[in-house]
Amino acid sequence: MIWKKIGKGLFLIVFTSVIVLVVFYGRKVLYQYQQTAVWKNTKLEGTLNNVPPELTKNYFTTDQVDDLEIWKKLEEELQMIQQQKMIPLENVERLEEIYQQALMSKEKQHITDGEIAAQIKLLRIYLDITTFVPEAYKNPEPTRLSTLYHQMEYLTLEDDSEVNNAYLQQLTTIVKDYNSLKEFIDTTLPLLGEVSGHSVLVNRKLTTVDTNSILAQIKKMDLIKFPNIKELNILLMSGDWINAVTMNEVANQYDQWQMQKQMMQALTQKDYIDITAITTYKEALEAGIRVEVFERELHEIALDSPIKEIRYNGERVIPGEYVLKGTPLTATISPRYEATSLQTTETTSTAVEKETGNTTTTQATIDTTTTTSSSDR
Repeated sequence: MIWKKIGKGLFLIVFTSVIVLVVFYGRKVLYQYQQTAVWKNTKLEGTLNNVPPELTKNYFTTDQVDDLEIWKKLEEELQMIQQQKMIPLENVERLEEIYQQALMSKEKQHITDGEIAAQIKLLRIYLDITTFVPEAYKNPEPTRLSTLYHQMEYLTLEDDSEVNNAYLQQLTTIVKDYNSLKEFIDTTLPLLGEVSGHSVLVNRKLTTVDTNSILAQIKKMDLIKFPNIKELNILLMSGDWINAVTMNEVANQYDQWQMQKQMMQALTQKDYIDITAITTYKEALEAGIRVEVFERELHEIALDSPIKEIRYNGERVIPGEYVLKGTPLTATISPRYEATSLQTTETTSTAVEKETGNTTTTQATIDTTTTTSSSDR
């Protein structure tokens, strides 16, 4: 009986223990389930707690929750950009995907303004600037630069953050460089001549001084960062360019000499005498120059007798000089005498002075085919 009582008691204890264990494990499983449910709900609750005002509502569909997750990711990326003060180029592709997802979610939820729209727009501007800057000097785009600059300027006025100022400073630097490039193209580049593609038709008036001036401007304006200007800089320092400019200078000097020659010839015909052009007795007489000659009786001086020299106030006038007409000049010739008959005494030369040894000085303008020097016979 005692054994039976102990057996029944033990059975009750074991049975009770089993029930307790079942209840315990059951509660534990229930607790774990509840904890899991709470964890999931907490994650969702965390997202819902940060819902922008434009999306505040009592319940959300699964799609809307997914959209919220996308926008949360967008916000996190913008915070990262704020910390780094830039977008690394290796992150552009990934951020483009996030932007497209956020944009599609915005359109799907018919959101037109508010915090979400502003964040999507901000990321777009950041991405546009990040992709523009590396190409800004390779392929200048003034219109695009102007658009980005004004967008960033407006954003900086609204939010004077470090990242906004960093991007604005980048654009400001490029604006200054574009202005320098425009000034160079408008004022300095035309000195080279006609530029077409990668070729330059050199201006005939271009000199080494001009080339050095252009190189100095490129350096002063820091235009080497533009690849095309860098190529031009290399060209201007090359041996081929130096040879071209040297030949150009020679041609230019020749042109100037020809121009001066033409001008002097024109002046000579009007008001000046070209001393080099006075080579004969006849030409001296025609120019109104006093000529010293020795006369021979029954002879006349040949009109083609060469000029030995021309003097002014006793000083020899150097050939190549130009003398104002009317200047009192005296010419000495090497006379060549030609026999003449006694009947040929008419002359258009006027004897103005008779010297010992039958030396006379004549000054006349001839207009006949035969001319003799006058002398006392």
